[in-house]
Amino acid sequence: QRRGVLARTFGGPDRALGYWSLRESLRDLTRVTSAITELSHGNASAPPDVSRRDDEVGALVGAFNVFRDNTLSMRRMGADISEQRRLLRTVLDSIDDGLGAFDTEGRLVAWNPRFAALLRLPAQAIHTGATLDTLRAALPALADGRPAVDLLGPPDAQRRRDDYLLDNGQVLAVRNHPMPAGGFVTLYSDQSESRALERQVRQAQKMEVLGQLTGGVAHDFNNLLAAIFSNLQLLQSRDDLSPDMRRIVDRAFRASERGAVLTTRLLAFARRQTLRAEVIDVDQMLAGLQDLIEYSLGQGIRVELDLQADGACVLADGGQLENAILNLALNGGAAMPRGGVLTLHSAWHAAVAGTAAHGVNGAQGSPGPVVEIRISDTGHGMPPHVLEHIFEPFFSTKENEGSGLGLSIVYGFVKQSGGDLRVRSTVGQGTAFTLVLPEAAPSAAPACAPPPPALSLDALQVLLVDDDTDVRDATFEFLKEHGARVQAVASATDATAALERQAFDLVLSDVSLGPGGDGLQLMRDVQRLYPRTAVVLISGLPSDLLAHRYAVPPRTRILRKPFLTADLVRAIAQALAHHRTDAPATTAHAA
Repeated sequence: QRRGVLARTFGGPDRALGYWSLRESLRDLTRVTSAITELSHGNASAPPDVSRRDDEVGALVGAFNVFRDNTLSMRRMGADISEQRRLLRTVLDSIDDGLGAFDTEGRLVAWNPRFAALLRLPAQAIHTGATLDTLRAALPALADGRPAVDLLGPPDAQRRRDDYLLDNGQVLAVRNHPMPAGGFVTLYSDQSESRALERQVRQAQKMEVLGQLTGGVAHDFNNLLAAIFSNLQLLQSRDDLSPDMRRIVDRAFRASERGAVLTTRLLAFARRQTLRAEVIDVDQMLAGLQDLIEYSLGQGIRVELDLQADGACVLADGGQLENAILNLALNGGAAMPRGGVLTLHSAWHAAVAGTAAHGVNGAQGSPGPVVEIRISDTGHGMPPHVLEHIFEPFFSTKENEGSGLGLSIVYGFVKQSGGDLRVRSTVGQGTAFTLVLPEAAPSAAPACAPPPPALSLDALQVLLVDDDTDVRDATFEFLKEHGARVQAVASATDATAALERQAFDLVLSDVSLGPGGDGLQLMRDVQRLYPRTAVVLISGLPSDLLAHRYAVPPRTRILRKPFLTADLVRAIAQALAHHRTDAPATTAHAA
């Protein structure tokens, strides 16, 4: 019916069909045009709704659909690239390392905030296209003498990684990586903390080894000095010495005493000397030392007190603690040849998690309340390479002066007292040593021992046991000259045989006796089999080695080599008195 109407309207069927086709084509073109317009505005939700055609309009619709699919694919790809770019930027901004990427011409193409921060580059120097020369001109100075330009540059065939020390003490690890298409990427890592931890571990290991070595050497010296002491004292007791010979003997004895002092210092560094602990009010002690320190430092150096411990006490050897503070004060004075200020500061802290000596030793401090004693000066300070060695024995910054044992003794004493030692120093600004000691209640003071009774060795039956011939012979002569009846043997086996044959009032034995048993086991056998016999143990070993090698209980009393004859007599008197009071039990004694 519609075609009939169209045919009558347009004057025939052919004209009517042409009109119909033209109208459909125009409508499809309108839809395609509308779709193209929507696509240009970013709206590509659906393809145009047109009839299937095989003419030019159909070809246009097919081309448009292909273009639309490609456009959508590119948009998805662009969105993925944008997301990857955001992810990459987030990763770059969040990593701790600094990163800088350069093209084949050496121009900056990418970087992260840490790149500028670690290299301390100004904001105006960082931009896309910045050249290597521009960036190098803004680099900080290096502290190791190398040119700063080495911090930034293309990778070298021989060296892809290196460490640099900046002028502010920061350590940067630099890693260069070439890119396949040209250019390179440089990574910067702040190694300051890890290097400090490595130094602490190395220093702690080194100090432990040095402590073991010095402790062993001190033991050998003690045996030698014991023989020298005993023989020189035998000579001193003679009445037939000429004045010249007596002066020679006295001079030799004084030299031996200095050797004993040196051995004590080595044991102090090794944390193996005997300490006499007492409760010390830190503020009172520092106030009492002020005059002595002022006198020792002389004019030009002002000594100031900053006492904030508020009556807090520490349990330590008072003489050793005062010597440690005086030693540190004298070091501070030597660092201020033109004058300055030395400050003695004290403080109490509820707890510390652990501290390390000058960031080097790695030792843990006390977890409970502590008292800090800080000795600071305004002197010339010390560079890092000196700080690494200041606590080592025989290391000294004073040419041809001093023994190099002062700071090592302080270090050993503080560690043996259960504390910690820290030092901070800046060249040109001064040095501060901080002693951190556990707080002690006033009731922690050890009880005073009663004075030893007088003693006569006349007719005393003594069994002397020592595998060192020189020490054994010298001790034998001393005991014999004082009226004792002495039998000397070299081993625990010989001592056991002698005890089976004869009764003794006293067994005087070294702990280290070589093959055949040790003095500690001999003491136990005597206590079990011969309860009427007292025992005195002697040794040149420090307490920790005695405990490690022979399982000597902490409270076992032992006479330390080298000893004076008066010390030996006192030890024998105390052992006999205690033995008679507490018989049948037997006690080993210490001077």
